[in-house]
Amino acid sequence: IFVVSAFLVRMNYFPFDVPFSLDILDYFGYAINTSIFGEIPSEWFLANNGWPLFLSIFFSVTPAESFFDYTYLQRMISIIISVLTVIPVYLVCKKFFSKNIALIGSALFVFNPIVMKYSLLAGNDVLFTMIIVWTLYFMMTTKPKTLYLSFILVGVLTVIRYEGLLLIIPISILFFIRIRKEKEKSIFKFI
Repeated sequence: IFVVSAFLVRMNYFPFDVPFSLDILDYFGYAINTSIFGEIPSEWFLANNGWPLFLSIFFSVTPAESFFDYTYLQRMISIIISVLTVIPVYLVCKKFFSKNIALIGSALFVFNPIVMKYSLLAGNDVLFTMIIVWTLYFMMTTKPKTLYLSFILVGVLTVIRYEGLLLIIPISILFFIRIRKEKEKSIFKFI
């Protein structure tokens, strides 16, 4: 119910015929350039290029007739990712609260006006948020092997936005806390 209603609310505010601006225009241009030439542009340096590389996959397989077709596609992908982030938010909330409170927490997230605004802007914030919430969820699970998955997701976060690199420290601390029984193997497993 949250996913469908959040999607409908976002579609109600969908900015038709409004082009991108500032950083989002850079991401858009980078994604278009990558999808047209089939390779990462060597003459165009973009520090946080994970989002445009992700978009270029969709741009290369979707036939578009105009500039706004690609704009709509980027916004739709952003909206879908933003709405689907309610799932890991619910799972993280469920770790701390009962199911009813977790539903309220996920509703507060998915209907937050700021989250809706960023999903309509179609920048890299929505993918970054989704992956960071999944990282937090995998950090909190009791299975030690899922902690490795959170290291992989931090690597993906770093490509999307370099601020994701800051999560290496808390994940490393949590890793050593989880594997403290196996002291002689912990360094090897960490590396």
